Amino acid sequence: MTPKEIVIVSGKGGTGKTCIMAALCSSFSGKAVFCDVDVDAPNLQLLLHPQDEQAFSFTGRKIPEIDTERCTVCGGCVGFCRFNALEKADNGIISLPWKCEGCGGCALVCPHQAISMHSYEQGQYWRGTTTYGPLWHARLHAGEENSGMLVARLKKESRKEALKEGVPFIVIDGPPGISCPAISALTGTTLAVAVTEPSLSGLHDLLRLSKLCASLDVPLAIVLNKSDLSEAKGEEIKNEAKKENWHFLGSIPFRPNVVEAISKKEIPLEALSPEIDSIYNNLTNLINIIKR
Repeated sequence: MTPKEIVIVSGKGGTGKTCIMAALCSSFSGKAVFCDVDVDAPNLQLLLHPQDEQAFSFTGRKIPEIDTERCTVCGGCVGFCRFNALEKADNGIISLPWKCEGCGGCALVCPHQAISMHSYEQGQYWRGTTTYGPLWHARLHAGEENSGMLVARLKKESRKEALKEGVPFIVIDGPPGISCPAISALTGTTLAVAVTEPSLSGLHDLLRLSKLCASLDVPLAIVLNKSDLSEAKGEEIKNEAKKENWHFLGSIPFRPNVVEAISKKEIPLEALSPEIDSIYNNLTNLINIIKR
């Protein structure tokens, strides 16, 4: 049985995506492998409190290393690099790894084979156990670029475990926005669930996210969080959902006790009830009829 993947996403940060994801974890307890691929700013583990059993080093892109004995300081690599990641100095060629995109072109154009590409640790990822099931999560080192490679690695490990254990679902806390990490998170998934707010920016970001999902052939469902902050904008989003054939899973009004629970690093399950139960039922009914 191939597990079905559900990715919880948002057009921007702060919509309550991880909060709702954590609450859904309790509903999927024993039926899913969980995964936090927001590797720039992971926070699902703050609410699920995993006991990490395995740690892994992540090496993604490669950066150039200059062999000073072979290098003649001809400058060919400097002229080739459009990212200005190499500089010519009096004492040789200097590599600026924070500018490097890891393409390896400098090593190819060097006439003296003085440049080689080397991997280095960009971050770490872990496999942990929570009350509700296994959790794969990661963190990039400060300043490292998130190209989507670590996102893909976490998804791959989650799939392997779900297939091995015969678990029917993989529930993923995705990164906000529509950049490379979000594309990596959404690629090949069964369903995207966008958490949005009743605001002009919320609708704008939702429309951008829907275009991304359409380009990846991923169905989109939405959850309207803090729904009572603007009833007019909430209705506008619901109407847009009907127009664009988005699946509307439900609304959750703003509740201060959600913030109180999060400040204590607790899942705000009671504060989100009974709406979260209805959203879970609508979600499972929808995911079971999607043929992919």
